[in-house]
Amino acid sequence: MKCKNVLYVSSLVLFACLNSILAFASDGLKSQEDKENKNKIIAGIYGGISFMETSSNYYAGITEIDMDFENKLVGGSYGIKAGYDLYFLPKHSVRMYVDYMNSYFNSNDRIIGSLIMHTIGLNADYKFDIFDNFGVFAGVGGVLNIINMQYLANKITFGGSINAGVSYIVSFVEFEFRMRYLAYSLPDINSNHLPVISSVQTTSHKVSIDSPLSFHFGVNFRF
Repeated sequence: MKCKNVLYVSSLVLFACLNSILAFASDGLKSQEDKENKNKIIAGIYGGISFMETSSNYYAGITEIDMDFENKLVGGSYGIKAGYDLYFLPKHSVRMYVDYMNSYFNSNDRIIGSLIMHTIGLNADYKFDIFDNFGVFAGVGGVLNIINMQYLANKITFGGSINAGVSYIVSFVEFEFRMRYLAYSLPDINSNHLPVISSVQTTSHKVSIDSPLSFHFGVNFRF
């Protein structure tokens, strides 16, 4: 009788263990399926507003004219992107994508005039899904900037980008709000604009152009 009881209890324990193993395996497969179902090709468009600062240093001979010549520019920017969402955990993913951004500024003076910047970037953003359809992201990228200016020499510079924002998914459409800062180093540029300042004729003029900060709203399609 005792032997039968031991056998019965052992069978229950074995059954419980097998059931736990099968449940764990099923959850693992479901988790893997969920990750694979979330892995998507993305293609999107975006647009928004950009901010940039410029400053001028004027010289009379070798003496710098000690005055503040800063200008804050506000412009528009828009672009397209394409990439892939790769989930490595159910709520954690990396988005790898390339994008093109066009930015336009107008200084309304004869120092820079209009400025158009073409930016080509290769980016990687980490994303965390707070809810199934709402997440936050942050990432970095490498960029090539082609800068065309009305009154100054055109420039090409390599640099980086810092990206951060939030996204909301409805079916196969993702709405995104993103902040983007382009980080690059651009040497001072010589200008031919040599005005008379405080009754002093300037003989040389160097212009400094800072990196722009942009805020974009975008729509991405997920396939």
